[in-house]
Amino acid sequence: MLPPVIINGELHVDGGVVNNLPVDVLEEVGAAHTIAVDLLGERKRSLDLPEMPGTFTLLVDRARPRRRRKYRIPGILSMLLNSTVLSSLKRQREMSARARLSLKPDLPRVGLLDWAKFPETIEHGYTSVKAQLETASDDLMRDLRGA
Repeated sequence: MLPPVIINGELHVDGGVVNNLPVDVLEEVGAAHTIAVDLLGERKRSLDLPEMPGTFTLLVDRARPRRRRKYRIPGILSMLLNSTVLSSLKRQREMSARARLSLKPDLPRVGLLDWAKFPETIEHGYTSVKAQLETASDDLMRDLRGA
């Protein structure tokens, strides 16, 4: 999610929570070709724990400096965001399949509020997508250019 911006006195937020791959919207307005960019990817987060630690144990662990913590369990904001993302994965896959071209940038993990890393992430995504476009078929690229 990108940080909110103010445009003409109104607060605008990233629409990724509502419709994170709006291929259907572009079809409705008559777009001839749609290029979808899937920013979710197939990331999974595994925990090497036999069971969830108790509340007190987690509280004590959270009081330690970050580098000395024993448990690497996502916080509540991260879990809420991930729940929202999981609920839209099926729809996103359907939208991706409807696009003429679907790109999946290889992006580093960035925290929800880690906005300072966005320029670096954008550059990484640009390089990744550029490589994908270079390997796309000549016929597809000609078709997208309208040649």
